[in-house]
Amino acid sequence: MTDYDSMKVFADESGNLVDINGKVLVPAEKRSKTEVYSRVVGYLRPVSQWNKGKKAEWADRIPFKVKIESGEVKDGGDA
Repeated sequence: MTDYDSMKVFADESGNLVDINGKVLVPAEKRSKTEVYSRVVGYLRPVSQWNKGKKAEWADRIPFKVKIESGEVKDGGDA
């Protein structure tokens, strides 16, 4: 399995997942839509069903990391 999070990848005009050099990593016909859920007012909801304002808030979120006393760094999620 490839760790695309650590790579600079994007979708080209044909929908292929490509790297920064234009090399096709995943062809469009093999890609699938993924539903993202997030907690809103105490319950989980698909992000695709949010209104325009809530989607703008989601786009503005900044992930953060928390350094605990032992020196270990943990992902803090969304700010």
